[in-house]
Amino acid sequence: MKEEVTVVKAKQPDSALAIISMVLGTLSLVGLEFGFIFGIPAIITSSIALKKKQGGRSLSLAGLITGIIGTAISLVVVVFFVLVGISAPSQPGDYQSPIASPPNQTEQPFIGSQT
Repeated sequence: MKEEVTVVKAKQPDSALAIISMVLGTLSLVGLEFGFIFGIPAIITSSIALKKKQGGRSLSLAGLITGIIGTAISLVVVVFFVLVGISAPSQPGDYQSPIASPPNQTEQPFIGSQT
């Protein structure tokens, strides 16, 4: 009589690098103007975790995707603020209001005593 043997492969535990990349990727989406500070390490740690082929492949992919998106959005925001800063008037008098201002009434300055 033959016995059937079923081999069940145990699931690998999630890698610490995969978890770190997911956390960093999520943080890169939260802070849009500083997302690249967390996004670049998320991309690096998720790449390392994927190359090591440890557990937590889905977490590594999520960290990679969110890190890329967070970095891209933060770079767009930074470029936008730089362009706005460049195009802003350098002197307060340089700005011309689109709303017509009332005409200035010219008054003669007070010189000496008037009787």
